[in-house]
Amino acid sequence: MATEYRPGFIRLGGDDFVLSVSLPVITLANSIPPRALMAWDRRLLSRSQHLTLLISGFRGVYPVITADGTYTSAAHMIGATISFKVGLSQTYKPGKDQVQEAVRRHGLIIQDAEDELRLQAEKLAQQQQMYDWDNDTPMDLAPESVEEEELEEDEGRFDRFSLSSSLESLIDQAFLKVVQLRRKYALGWAGAEVLLNEVEKSQMKPEDVLNLKKLVICEYGYFVSTFLTLLR
Repeated sequence: MATEYRPGFIRLGGDDFVLSVSLPVITLANSIPPRALMAWDRRLLSRSQHLTLLISGFRGVYPVITADGTYTSAAHMIGATISFKVGLSQTYKPGKDQVQEAVRRHGLIIQDAEDELRLQAEKLAQQQQMYDWDNDTPMDLAPESVEEEELEEDEGRFDRFSLSSSLESLIDQAFLKVVQLRRKYALGWAGAEVLLNEVEKSQMKPEDVLNLKKLVICEYGYFVSTFLTLLR
């Protein structure tokens, strides 16, 4: 794809399936400073990893979302509700068993963000001790070490990382709302996000907020879009 995102289809059995969208994580360094990525999770600088979004909850129906971001009548009839999981995979889509485990709702204990950060810090400390790294290790050597280490692991893995919980919460709570506002009011992504934020703060109707702050919302959206374009 022109945007470098690669879609995947994972059939779980019967009519159940999961869609995935992934991006090689090393491309994040084009818009985010490498030191920031290293602070979040050192694997975000590994050429062997993909940042992967799993979309589940279709219950055999596709599409479940209309062009304006609302659920289709068929989705409403069977109670389909899509949900999202964010993680790292070695290929553009994880294996079937790993995906099934990731989207399973019952009997699964999900670590919160603080637990994940603590575990990542412990893992990093163990790896540093193993390889006897010191503070003078060049930044550009770390990704190679990660890549060499992870190439030996199961290619079907889907691993959570330090930002997984936060990203999942944000997407679950806001993504469809942003899509709906964007399509209904012909806004860019940034403008729709600002509108949603203003609506939730003021508890006013979107059209009322837009009438009051349309210029500010549109200008902010244009500024963010221009800034992101310059980063690329």
